[in-house]
Amino acid sequence: MATSKLVPKAASIHGTTTATAEPPNESSYVNQLSQKETGRGPDLRSLGSINIEIQSRMPHMIDGEEGVSEQSDIYFGPTCQLHVSSPSDAVRSVSSVHPPPPGTQIDMDCDRLKTLLFNNYCNFQTLSVTIINREIFLSRQALGIRSQHYSKFLENSLLACSARLSTSAAVRALGSSFAMRAKSEIVSELEDPNMATLQGMLLLSDYEMTEGRDRVGWMYCGIACRLIVDLGLHHMWAKNSDQDVANTHEESFRASVALGCFVYETLWSLYLGRPSHITILSPSISAYAGHVSDNPTLRPWFDLCVLIAEITALLNRPSPMQASTLSRLSELDEKLRRWYTLLPADIALDYSNVSGLDAVAYGLHMQYLRVQMLLHSLPISTHRKRKQGEGTDQPPVLRNWTAETSRQLVHHNAVKIAQLGITYRQIFGVEKTPSVMLDNLYVAATILISDLLGAEPSSVDENGLRWLRLLDEMMKDLQPHFHITARMRRTLARIVEGCPLLADVFTDDVQTSPAQYNTKTGDMDTSHGGAWGSLEAAVNDFVLDPNLFNFVDFELVGDSGG
Repeated sequence: MATSKLVPKAASIHGTTTATAEPPNESSYVNQLSQKETGRGPDLRSLGSINIEIQSRMPHMIDGEEGVSEQSDIYFGPTCQLHVSSPSDAVRSVSSVHPPPPGTQIDMDCDRLKTLLFNNYCNFQTLSVTIINREIFLSRQALGIRSQHYSKFLENSLLACSARLSTSAAVRALGSSFAMRAKSEIVSELEDPNMATLQGMLLLSDYEMTEGRDRVGWMYCGIACRLIVDLGLHHMWAKNSDQDVANTHEESFRASVALGCFVYETLWSLYLGRPSHITILSPSISAYAGHVSDNPTLRPWFDLCVLIAEITALLNRPSPMQASTLSRLSELDEKLRRWYTLLPADIALDYSNVSGLDAVAYGLHMQYLRVQMLLHSLPISTHRKRKQGEGTDQPPVLRNWTAETSRQLVHHNAVKIAQLGITYRQIFGVEKTPSVMLDNLYVAATILISDLLGAEPSSVDENGLRWLRLLDEMMKDLQPHFHITARMRRTLARIVEGCPLLADVFTDDVQTSPAQYNTKTGDMDTSHGGAWGSLEAAVNDFVLDPNLFNFVDFELVGDSGG
């Protein structure tokens, strides 16, 4: 097997457990960005997209024989990351990979347990978008009947999301059981949907994403978006902005949930590279958003997602990058920066005191950094597959930027995401990590890997290597709570395979969680034999340079020329 040109340095870091890497200095970094090409490195913006189009017949191994993936004919667009399109890593609904010993089973219907899980989730949800109103939910639950803000479906969806956060393996093992209970109610819920149905669908979509079941999670979020119109919530958006459209507490909260649905949908579209199903409502949403919530982060999240929605739509177009598209992306980059400078002071970030940031703002800042990286890692083309070794075309650059200054920004943002993630973990605990952070941590890791693989042996960034090791430790510790991180780590492990400098990164326990599923027998199988992912996905990734690593483990699929 071919190896990377990197060799281990004598001062390489092993066993790092605290965030001791050098943090980025905002002011000094800004001063470094100029129009002058200042150095060489992997050109991240020249990297093609994951434009997998409709993936037909992704081969992988089942019991040692080549079979057709259950994820055949699935569309993943340009903004989708490589780990999402790895069909052999699908995660199944199982009660527990490692069930607790006999005699230690927990009664999932215990009122004390449910109260604990409910309270934990109500606190957890403030880290991104609030879906459950504690007082309204409890008042309706006390009545014991299905209503606009309470149902068994919603309750079980909430409990599934909360159970995965527990530090107890026995409680975490109940998560899939709560989810299965919720799913058993879906048909009856959709026959007579209400607000609780919408809320439950959003919670289930988040749960399925963190379990690695992207397709079903996407579908659940789509159902929630349809319910916005079905329940008439869009009429509130269409009202005159000068009217008091949310004149009761419950109306205000319903409107907040509807806006939260837009946030969920936008992030899902970015995650999978797919068109949004809610964009037709966006003009009236914007006029309405400022009237509905006291939540300090909902409006910033909404405003950010308005920009993300347009950026995603432009990047996912099945056509070459036109000058007009590039001009609009440049305008959106400027709007993104203005949005950032106008954040309320109580959730603004001081990079000289990251630990002083409010817990609710970490995910928001990481998402901003992620989208900014996307804008500065534009593919040469979004309409065709890009092959290994294809690098003669010059990548597009945003207005007033160069390839080198954009590369510096992308690397700098990756380090900042790592710094935010590790700081959050140290202060609040890994089990309280909001799910919105997960893909951002993965993207930061891919950037740091790309930089390390593209560096000369004499110029390896030891600081970047430290941050990469810290990210690996955090993602490993996240695996018991969010199984998708195991798939992320397996993807990264294959990417760094053969590089001596990174030989001990993303390696420990990457094959133990989540367990693999034998599609022939229906049994759990922890083996990982056969081909993995697709060469096309690797070559077309936004971040990774296809010339930097070995493709022996990837199968070429669906390439008809082009």
